[in-house]
Parts: sequence; structure tokens; C-alpha cells
Amino acid sequence: LEPGCEYIEELIKLMEDAPAIAIDMSFDKLMQPKEICSLSSQIRHAYGYNKRAKCPFKLYLTNYDEEKGATAQILKKDSGYDRWIMRRTSKDYVDVFGSDKVVYLSSESDCVLEYLDPKVTYIIGGLVDKNRYKGLCFEEAQKRNVKTAQLPIGKFMAGATRKVITVNQVFDIL
Repeated sequence: LEPGCEYIEELIKLMEDAPAIAIDMSFDKLMQPKEICSLSSQIRHAYGYNKRAKCPFKLYLTNYDEEKGATAQILKKDSGYDRWIMRRTSKDYVDVFGSDKVVYLSSESDCVLEYLDPKVTYIIGGLVDKNRYKGLCFEEAQKRNVKTAQLPIGKFMAGATRKVITVNQVFDIL
């Protein structure tokens, strides 16, 4: 789809008043090559869900190293990557949105997210780690005095016993 296309213009208009979701890409160096491939795939799926959604989110990649980041190198191979309606920045999510206007989604949080506030940016940890770094996103959010919340997974994923889910599963629930 070319810029200026009615579909693209409508999508951008729908995103104007929508809540924002940022994927925190600061964990690239902690992942194995297979995990980086998995995260790249999850981001592509999430982007696709968002693009087709009736109420799409504003989507960001923060702490994103477009030049040297392993995940970025894989994503850039996607033929439509240059046309993705997604903001990409090397800045940290706190610097972009402010620590008082973000909620980091983490299964370790005591708070359960019941509704989405359009004035809040929801942060998803861009980490595939097979539980090697359990609780890392939660700890990082606490160090920065950022609010946290867990998704009500049981309501949306029948038979779910795990609270840790993939980036694209988070999009499905939101």
C-alpha cells in the first residue's frame, strides 16, 4: 500500500485517539539467535493484528537500535518494513512518554489491568527468554518507578495456566 492510500489514511486517523503500546527493545543482547527470530516474528504478527484491528493502537518500538540491533536487522528484511505505521526510536520509553504516563505489563505485578486508559502508554517487554530472566521486566519497571499491571489472562485465553505470554498474544488480549 502506498502512502496516501485511503486505507492508510483511515488507519492513521483511527490511531490518533487510541492508547499507545510500546515494545521495549532494550533486551536484544540477552537473547539467543533463535529467541531474536521468535521476537521478530511476534512483532510482525502484532503489527499485522494492529493493522487489521477495528480500533488499532499507536505502536512504538523504544530502545530500538535500528543500525546494530539484532532484532532490527531481522525486521528490516521484511519487504514492507519501511512502510510500517509504527514509530521507532532509540530513546527509552521513560524519555519518550514520562514515567508517570506508562504502565509496564508484567505477569509479576499485583495489579490486574481492567481497562485501557487512552492517556497511558502500555509497555510490553521485547524479551523471549524461556524464563532465564524471570521477573526482569518487572524489576526494570520498579527501578524506574513505573507502574506495572498484569493482563487478566484467564478471561481471554481459555485453559491458560501460564501468565507469561508472547508479544502477539498480548496484542490479542488488548
